[in-house]
Amino acid sequence: RDRYMGICCWFQKIQIVTEVLAAAAEYVASETLTLLLPPIIFVLSMIFILYWIVTLAYLWSSGERKEGPNLPFGGWKWSNELHNMVYFHCFSFFWNLSFFVSFLQFSVAGSAVPVSYT
Repeated sequence: RDRYMGICCWFQKIQIVTEVLAAAAEYVASETLTLLLPPIIFVLSMIFILYWIVTLAYLWSSGERKEGPNLPFGGWKWSNELHNMVYFHCFSFFWNLSFFVSFLQFSVAGSAVPVSYT
């Protein structure tokens, strides 16, 4: 009984949701190539992440080698410039991945605008 009361009270919102879903289905039916964008962005992101890991390993192993009694395998002494490079490299990781996601969202939204206004 309560379910039916909820449907009666929320009828207007349910109707709006069904119209939005119908418009989304119409868009996907007319622009099927946009379904390829997420896998392409995913592959590009994975390539970028692999490149980022290799570059981070290079930066991590840069600097002067140091040895000490408490360091059985030795260690690395980093300069301030190298510290800044690692910080910038980590910042660029998040910045570039955010760009990939934003590019995907903008591309899909940009391709949906002409469909919604015709």
